[in-house]
Amino acid sequence: MDLHDNSINDFLSPELLLTVFLMNAMHNDATTKERVQNTIASTHVCRAWRSLLIDTSSIWGQLIYVKHTERQNDKEIDMMHEILRRSRESFLTVHAELRNYRTGGGHRKLLDHILITHWPRIQTLEIHFAGIMRRSHKNHFLSHLTRPSPHLRACHIQVDSSWSVGNAENHEIGLSPPLFGDMAPNLHYLRADYLAIPSNAQWLSGLTTLITDYHSKFTTSVLQTLGVLSGLAQLSHLELLHEIPETVPDLASISKYPLVPLPNLTYLAIQGVPENCLALIDRIQRPSTCLANVYATMDEGLDDSGGPDTRNLSVLAQRLFSQTFFQNLTLTDSFDSLFIALTKFSLTLADRQCFRVTSLAQIGSRMSPSVNLFAFSPLFPDYAPGTGLQILRSIFQSTIMQNVTTLYLSAHLFSLHPGSLEPLLSNVCHVRTLELDSVDTLKALCEHGDSSPGPLPFLHLEIFGIRLSSWYQKESEPEDDDTAEREMEYITPIATFLRPREVNTLRAYSAYLPYWRGVFKADTRMTEILCNTKLELLNDPDAEGYGDLFWDSDESDSDGEYSEGEE
Repeated sequence: MDLHDNSINDFLSPELLLTVFLMNAMHNDATTKERVQNTIASTHVCRAWRSLLIDTSSIWGQLIYVKHTERQNDKEIDMMHEILRRSRESFLTVHAELRNYRTGGGHRKLLDHILITHWPRIQTLEIHFAGIMRRSHKNHFLSHLTRPSPHLRACHIQVDSSWSVGNAENHEIGLSPPLFGDMAPNLHYLRADYLAIPSNAQWLSGLTTLITDYHSKFTTSVLQTLGVLSGLAQLSHLELLHEIPETVPDLASISKYPLVPLPNLTYLAIQGVPENCLALIDRIQRPSTCLANVYATMDEGLDDSGGPDTRNLSVLAQRLFSQTFFQNLTLTDSFDSLFIALTKFSLTLADRQCFRVTSLAQIGSRMSPSVNLFAFSPLFPDYAPGTGLQILRSIFQSTIMQNVTTLYLSAHLFSLHPGSLEPLLSNVCHVRTLELDSVDTLKALCEHGDSSPGPLPFLHLEIFGIRLSSWYQKESEPEDDDTAEREMEYITPIATFLRPREVNTLRAYSAYLPYWRGVFKADTRMTEILCNTKLELLNDPDAEGYGDLFWDSDESDSDGEYSEGEE
């Protein structure tokens, strides 16, 4: 037998080939576009493969995607229409990314066509709004979600920014008529940014994943929330980030709320006023292996009676911390890295570096089953300024700092309450890697060292890292009158911090590495320091993409409209 006379089709049965093709079409580690390209390439290998693939409509039903680009890709749009034709009557998985470019109207028309014509066949729907969309009639795609959805299994509606929809009343979608026309018997996964979820819908009982965001409309009180959750025993992933307007009256009343067992829960995230967060965290019974994150925040000021707010923030913060972040530490074999963002308004803790989460508005979207995260605000309210220090001392004097060897810190000098760094810096004796988000945090550390009677923190570091602002001019650009002043704004605090300390490596992150390498070499203080300290200049990963502006951002000349026509 001459093996050279045989093809791969002689060794692989059609059933096995179909399994391989279907695995490629559903592969989670590849983008939808890559899966489409691989499938189409497979149809060009030989006639047998082409015939097998074209005859298998279920494979093509997994490959529907719409990516709105500024420059309309007519070939890609035509290809999607052909894939829809090949899918025949099979179920569909649809992925769409919408941006607010004036051009590229064909992509929006394609998504319209898919939702209008093929809605009954859609099993999985993911629509990602990556931009600002201010007019409700520009987001008309969401209105399709009020249609009966007999075969829908997963629905993911994601709006990146809190201002993406602006004043559009899209959160009213799902009230009348109700979401999914009150018929989604097979739905298991739901993320519903800016949508109204009927709390009495029968299809809720089948969910294994439920995610709301701040603008979702769902429940209005903790008691109602617990009542709804009592019928959702299959939940394994739960994120309640929507606003619950009715607040738990006091801490003593929490124990009177019913316990709700969710035996399959592996991840829980709660956002809202501290009392509501604590009530939900406390009354939702979950397995000991369930990760629980919390973002507790409330408006600083007066209580309902018009007098000073008398909430015991210190007790609230300590109980939330112990039942979430601290409890989560028992789920990991090692805990040696800690991210801290500290301002006079808030405290954020995470078990990994996430410098982009320095604003409270961003925290909800970054809560994730892969991150242990705790956020609390307000930290230093005007009516009880000593509360913050009590909270910080109770947290940082706990055992969480004992094994922390890597610390990522964001604590800008201009936004700190006096003395707020002391509880942290008096408990960092084991830190050997320190990374700062900016020179403003470095200045806060230097000022603490000047004013504190205690020993300097971080005397022995393996690595000291700092992000250098990306807007400084490139090496090739001419110097302006403020260049030396701006350089000193960075170099002076870096030199001040390094001189009394033993630091093996200075790690500087920037988008303009040659420019900053020249700055360090030109400064005599840094030249002396770098005789004993290694300098590493690395690209700033968070600087990538910062130059991309949406067409209707404040920096553009757009009039804020969203064209429905073609280019």
